[in-house]
Amino acid sequence: RSLGREMSDSNHKQALFPAGAEVLPNPVGTAPGFMLEETVPAEGGSGVPRSVLVFCMPGVPRELARMLDEQVLPRIRKRLVARTGAVICVRARLLRTFGMGESSLETEIRDLARDGEVEIGFRTAFPDNFLRVVARGDDGAKVDARVARVVAALRERLGPLVYAEGE
Repeated sequence: RSLGREMSDSNHKQALFPAGAEVLPNPVGTAPGFMLEETVPAEGGSGVPRSVLVFCMPGVPRELARMLDEQVLPRIRKRLVARTGAVICVRARLLRTFGMGESSLETEIRDLARDGEVEIGFRTAFPDNFLRVVARGDDGAKVDARVARVVAALRERLGPLVYAEGE
């Protein structure tokens, strides 16, 4: 109405939601998403029904990605922390190396992840060795910082043996 136009059928369906749904705003498009919380039968005969979240969002990739970051993940994070105190933030970076065998490489860098806050995984695809730096925690900024610290230390120690980062 505010534009002096008739609403099209495709826009009209974007305003229809299941009963009990929470509408999720879409800051970059016209199609909002929604969340439903449903109770489902218990698994394994425990007799205790459980609650699940169902999210429906538009399929346009940039809209979906933004809504996932701003609408979905914060709701999942809040629910996990409230129920389990679970670690919910996982960050990883992949370094590709060449020029040193896996056992020698492991010996060379083993001390860089001794604090237990960061893990370094190894995978060999001859002739390369891949190092995956992984950290977990409940604060994304702190987890990112831990990963960045170990990646920087690896790059400094290994120098030109690290020829690329990422997939």
